[in-house]
Amino acid sequence: MKIKILTALLFIICKGILFGQQIYFQGFELGDNWDILSGSSKISNDDGASYFPANQTIRSGSNFWKVNNSTDTLILQSKSVIGQSNIKVIVRLASISVTSNNGAEPTDFVQVYAILDGVTPTQPDVTVTGSTSNNSRWGYNASLVGTTTAGNPATFASPQGGFSNNNYATIEIHIPNGTSTVGLMLIGKNNSTNEIWAIDDIELVACPSVSISGPQTGCIGDTLTFTSTHIGNWSLNNSSATAVSNPNNSNFFQIVIVNGTSVSVTQNVNGCDFTQNINIFTNPTPPFIGPTNPVCQGNSAVLTANSPNNSVLWFEEIGGNYIIIGTGNSFTTPPITQTGTVTFYAASQNANGCFSNKVPVQVTVNPSPTKFDISGAIVCGQNDAYISLDGSENGIEYELFVNGQATGQVLNGNGNPLHFVISNPIQGSTVAISAFEPNSGCTTFTDTITLNLVNLPNNFYAFNVDTLVICENEVGNFSLNGSQLGVQYFVTVNGNITNISQFGTGQTLNFSVPNLENGDIIQLFILDTLTGCYNDLLDYIVTIVKPKPEILIYENSGIFSSDSTTGTFVWYYNGNILTGQNQPTLDITQAGTSSGTYFLVYTNSFGCSDTSNTIQLIISDLEKDFKQLIQVYPNPFHHFISINAPFHVTMKIKNILGVSIHEQNLKEGKNLVLLEDLSSGVYILELYYQNQKWVTKLVKE
Repeated sequence: MKIKILTALLFIICKGILFGQQIYFQGFELGDNWDILSGSSKISNDDGASYFPANQTIRSGSNFWKVNNSTDTLILQSKSVIGQSNIKVIVRLASISVTSNNGAEPTDFVQVYAILDGVTPTQPDVTVTGSTSNNSRWGYNASLVGTTTAGNPATFASPQGGFSNNNYATIEIHIPNGTSTVGLMLIGKNNSTNEIWAIDDIELVACPSVSISGPQTGCIGDTLTFTSTHIGNWSLNNSSATAVSNPNNSNFFQIVIVNGTSVSVTQNVNGCDFTQNINIFTNPTPPFIGPTNPVCQGNSAVLTANSPNNSVLWFEEIGGNYIIIGTGNSFTTPPITQTGTVTFYAASQNANGCFSNKVPVQVTVNPSPTKFDISGAIVCGQNDAYISLDGSENGIEYELFVNGQATGQVLNGNGNPLHFVISNPIQGSTVAISAFEPNSGCTTFTDTITLNLVNLPNNFYAFNVDTLVICENEVGNFSLNGSQLGVQYFVTVNGNITNISQFGTGQTLNFSVPNLENGDIIQLFILDTLTGCYNDLLDYIVTIVKPKPEILIYENSGIFSSDSTTGTFVWYYNGNILTGQNQPTLDITQAGTSSGTYFLVYTNSFGCSDTSNTIQLIISDLEKDFKQLIQVYPNPFHHFISINAPFHVTMKIKNILGVSIHEQNLKEGKNLVLLEDLSSGVYILELYYQNQKWVTKLVKE
């Protein structure tokens, strides 16, 4: 094949009356566009039906120009031919006899002058005469063509006397390219009333300006493409190439060269042939391939080949296409990422640009060990450097390199991450790890990291307290008396890092920790967010958690009582403190209160407080009777209680959290309530009648 593409100009072959496109015409009919300046009086419609040859005076239409026993001149107007190429004038001529024994003699003639750019030549361009044998006769269908180029006079005598089709029925005058206008003068002469020169269908024709682009040379096996500025029919002059595209009515033609030394491509446009010649070059022999050594995955292979007097080109096949990737007798491939057998191709190329067949060149590529990521560039607090490899493979040997030198620290792969130690690391040292496969000898290096020795975050700040005393279920609040910018402080409880943290501001930090238990040790884990280095705060806090009380109040006939007798008591009525009411019980008569909401805030001896349940008290005469008549016994109880009720009432038993655990409707009078399923402990008994509620404490033993 050949890679050099050329564009060439074409030469044109014009063939007879099929040549070109008619641009001007004079057939001596009304409306013809090549105007007559002189000689129109000689136009005749004599059909010559009885003449010899018969019916040959008129070639087409109804008229012709007639010369009979006279010398006559016909002049056609000069017409513009600017922009036209390969122009010629065509005149049709017949020699007719009125009788069967007359015709043109050597002294009878028709002379044709091509008037170029307004200049009439001194000599006719074409002269046609009768035969020396006399009485030459022929019709428009005679076979000879009298052809010349304007400015090169030519005379054509009839080859024989009498009637013959071997005569000049067509006159062609080729016009030089570059001519601006073309006119025509025709002089006819004969000397007998029985002799007629018949002239008809005078044409001025031209070929279009066709440009074909395509190569002038090709190699065997090449596919060559030609494009034209015009649509036409394509053909080949021999079997050295075959067409691979439709040759008809197209401006595109594609061929494949199969053999030989030359071939021509021709396009016919409007009767004009435009031909491109292609020289065919011989393909060289394939190159000789040298030995190829195995390589490791990720490395390049060196390929060698030799082709005397030719160049060597190297190819890679991608998706069925062969891509040139290098030249020369020696070629280094790009790094090869595949494993197994990888195929490249080599071909010879001669001075004419032709290729030989491609020769496969196979390279064995052994798999390289997997490249894992390396970490540990940050060395915290001048400690040993801990270098980690995030994975390893069985059967692979891994060695630590520092500043490009092997350290002799080798670990065998086990399928898990590996860890190396560098004692006394030096700031700025470069570190990498090699992975070596003993069987193939293939080695893979990790990326290189640079050691950066950084200081640990400061751990000398102190808490505002040594001991944190809180009540049960309360949040522990404490402060750190300073902090470092760029550092995050995590609270640890008993050595476990929590999700409670603060970023250093350079000032005091405040922390709140829930769910602390008695004896918990609080410290801070200090993380440098930039380097990842961390430290533990030297100071710590011991947590002391005091028990938190649970207080319940009860009301009976306007007297409130609680289930505790020691500690501090603060009673509330309708949300306000009852001043002076600081005893375990509250008598509303003594307090001077009436209907409303009541609750108690109780503080035990540890200083921990609890707020009791709230009781809504509504006082009425009915309520007084209701509450005074209710009897509940025994209390404390083991299995059941008896309730005497003055009315039908609803009973609810709640636990100390206020959750109802037993409900029952009671009749008026004595009711026995079984409570065997209740666990030992303190409960609240509530009895409801209309809008009234009676509450007391129950104790199950």
